[in-house]
Amino acid sequence: MDRTITAVWDESFIAHEQPAGEFESEWTGRIAYREPHPDRPERIKNIYRILQEELSEYVEWAPVEPASREQLERVHTSDHVDDLREFCADGGGRLTAETGANEHTYSAARHAAGAAV
Repeated sequence: MDRTITAVWDESFIAHEQPAGEFESEWTGRIAYREPHPDRPERIKNIYRILQEELSEYVEWAPVEPASREQLERVHTSDHVDDLREFCADGGGRLTAETGANEHTYSAARHAAGAAV
């Protein structure tokens, strides 16, 4: 195999953690199968390790710049960006039954968005 893939990495990706919620609470039957929340640092660390240790000859690493305010506002309202930034600055918490944030989530989201643009 002589092809490479470009992968991005920033430590902010693993600083974001979901608070306990639908995936960790008493079973309600709402979701089809029990599983840990997919948006968790362990999953990201495992993928990163496999890329580094098993596929390193095929991976080209690229730096990540956080998305700018202008880039974020191409797909989100200004109020939404402000609300998430303030929510995270206050420590985060539960947004929905499945979605939460912590104090690092805004930075992680900016870096993830920056990796996509």
